[in-house]
Amino acid sequence: MKTITRLILGATLPVLLYCLGFFGVILIIEDNKSIDSVSEIFIMILASGYIIMGIPSIVYSVIMEYLSRKYRNNTLCIARFGSIFGLISGSVVALFSAEFIVFISMGIPGAIIGFIIPYILKPLQSSFS
Repeated sequence: MKTITRLILGATLPVLLYCLGFFGVILIIEDNKSIDSVSEIFIMILASGYIIMGIPSIVYSVIMEYLSRKYRNNTLCIARFGSIFGLISGSVVALFSAEFIVFISMGIPGAIIGFIIPYILKPLQSSFS
């Protein structure tokens, strides 16, 4: 897989995965919405996610690309770094709101998503090489 493709996927997947999870929680809580409003809600969540988390995701992607070249055969090591940088990327939002719930709702999912992204991209890298 080309570097630019990995960078794009590395920058877009974290926000997409977070928004899908957030959207799932909304669907569980609000189960009486019509199909039209559900799609509108998802589009609004996704657009907001990229506005808020776009730049941290790009920085995460660039750092992870560097680490994937340095630790090419050690996916677990890359995933650990991904978890740390995912926590930091998700916690950036807490700078604008000093509430602990913002850290929990953004930082912890960021760490989990940051950990799994290398495991998603590694098979893609192998299959497209």
